[in-house]
Amino acid sequence: IGTGEKKALIVGALHAREHLATKYLLRCIEDYCYAYEYGNGTFGQYDLKKLFSEYTVYIVPCANPDGLDIVLSQMKPSSKVVVEDLEDYKSNYNGVDLNRNFPLEWDKIDNGVYQPYAYFFKGYQSASEKETQAIMALCDEHKFDFMLSIHVKGNFSFWGDLHDTSRNATYKAFASDIGDASGLLPLPQPTQSVKDYSGGFENWFRHQFDRPGVCIELSDAENIVKPCGKVLIFRQRVSRIRLT
Repeated sequence: IGTGEKKALIVGALHAREHLATKYLLRCIEDYCYAYEYGNGTFGQYDLKKLFSEYTVYIVPCANPDGLDIVLSQMKPSSKVVVEDLEDYKSNYNGVDLNRNFPLEWDKIDNGVYQPYAYFFKGYQSASEKETQAIMALCDEHKFDFMLSIHVKGNFSFWGDLHDTSRNATYKAFASDIGDASGLLPLPQPTQSVKDYSGGFENWFRHQFDRPGVCIELSDAENIVKPCGKVLIFRQRVSRIRLT
């Protein structure tokens, strides 16, 4: 969307069970395009005509389509995958957690999961998965000015880690701007544990390009994220992310 020289990337549903991120981003696309084409060019307080003349925004609503089918359509993952409850499935078809598969300190991940599993398995090597490779190729091609990775549970944002802290003040200020616009406040400290940030998409993006990469957790941690047809109780709102 847009024609501007600046480029931004928004990616949803790296984790299969977080299908609400896909629906959310599709709704954002619909709202933005409708306001741009048929409205007066504004969405809320934002001038989309101006924003999309400055930015070109690339949106990947679902980065894990096979995983989404496993959760929503009860498609079976690879026979190698250990899985107990498909409703809690986070991985891709191969049983790899895509948000542990990116090549940032991947070798330091030791979370007790050493085979294809419903969640947390980092893969047998970094960037082993086609989904990971496709996202990395997109980022390498366009050198985005910033990136947002949309997840579901937590009601806050991750903005930095301890792999390299030299730009963390800038990254936190960027996340604070998002919080001011959306109510989704950044965590007060960068991610501390190497097992929590190793292999992560937003972590890899930040350190690969020296540009902001933020993980957005849309809703309260207490929310129960289940497939379509189940009741979803949102204790608060899911805030609309604004581009500024």
